[in-house]
Amino acid sequence: LQDNRLRYVNSTFVNVTGYTREECLNMNAWDFIHPDYREVTSTKNLARLKGENIPPYETIILTKRGCSYWGYLSSDVIDFDGEPAAIGIIQDISERKQFEEALLASEAKFAKVFTASPELIVISTLDGLYLDVNERFTAITGYDRIEAIGKTSDELNIWVNPEERALMKRLILINGWIRNLEVRIRTKDGNERIGLLSADTIDINGQECVIN
Repeated sequence: LQDNRLRYVNSTFVNVTGYTREECLNMNAWDFIHPDYREVTSTKNLARLKGENIPPYETIILTKRGCSYWGYLSSDVIDFDGEPAAIGIIQDISERKQFEEALLASEAKFAKVFTASPELIVISTLDGLYLDVNERFTAITGYDRIEAIGKTSDELNIWVNPEERALMKRLILINGWIRNLEVRIRTKDGNERIGLLSADTIDINGQECVIN
C-alpha cells in the first residue's frame, strides 16, 4: 500500500475480494475497507508509515459482490521503488467472529431466561458464595440481589438443615449434577420453604461454579 493505492496483491487477495489483479491496482485502497472501519484503518496505516508500532487489529474487508468478511490486519513498513510503503497481512477471522456473535446472542438469551424464570435460580461457587441470583430468588427468600451477591448461603442462613447443603456439595463433586433433591430453605423473615433442587456445574472465567 502506497499513496492510498495497492501496489501489489497476491492471488489470495484476488480470489477473496473477487476483483482482478488489474482492478485491485487501479482502485483506491480504502474502497476495500468497510465504511465503518475506513477512518480507523487509514489512521493506523498512516501511523505505521510514520514508524509507530501498531499492534494487529480487526477490520472488515469488502468484496466485489458486496459481501464482507472480518480480517485481522498486521502491517510493516518497507521500501517500494525508493519510497516507503505499508505491507499488510490479513488473516480471515470471519468464522471466529461468527462464533463470538453467536456466543453473545446465546449469553443474552441465557440472561433473559435466568432473570425471568419462574423458578428460583442462583449461580454460586462450590463453597456457596452467591455470584448471581434471579428475581424469583428475591421474591421467595426476601433477600434482594445486593444483600445476596457476595454472601454465602451460610452467612444468609439459607439452609434449614446444613446436612442438606453438605449432601448437595458432595453430589456435585461426585456427579457434576443433581436432580430433584428435596431441600428446605429459610427465608429472610424466618419462614421455611420446601423445594426440589436441581443443579449443574458451569465454568465461569476458569472457575468451576454451580447453577441451581
